[in-house]
Amino acid sequence: REDLVNEAVRLVKMIDHLLPNEPEVLGLIALMLFQDARGESRIDARGDTVLLADQNRAAWDKDKISAAQEYLDRAMAREHPGPYQIQAAISAVHADAGTAHETDWDQVCALYASLRRHNNSAVVRLNHAVAVGMATGPSKGLDLIDEISGLDDYVYYHSARGALLDEIGEE
Repeated sequence: REDLVNEAVRLVKMIDHLLPNEPEVLGLIALMLFQDARGESRIDARGDTVLLADQNRAAWDKDKISAAQEYLDRAMAREHPGPYQIQAAISAVHADAGTAHETDWDQVCALYASLRRHNNSAVVRLNHAVAVGMATGPSKGLDLIDEISGLDDYVYYHSARGALLDEIGEE
């Protein structure tokens, strides 16, 4: 809901006003704006989720992406990266690419490796594994996915695994 997104961004901007030297606040604003920029292309006409690789990047809101990049640049200039800044940087790499295949997957891998030092959750490891699979080939990504436990009920675990299996021609 756009009204909730706008209110969340407004509240975090208020926190930025109260804590102007906090790079993670800037990183959170950037992350929220990058995610919101993709809002219209994240859901199809039936209300189903559209995966990042299948989203219409031409429909992404360029003004929000530009604003997000400005917040991210301000945060990173403070040279104290945290998890929100790293997640925003990952979103920035995706926003810079014309297609999923044009994404700088090596950079995404490096950013996820950095994020894992802050948050080594199973979901972060899954996203890192997918990025590794895109950067180095699906077999390596599958090896990493198969090391993750606790995501049996997480639909994106199965869709990520299935997509990488499809890449190598297995079912």
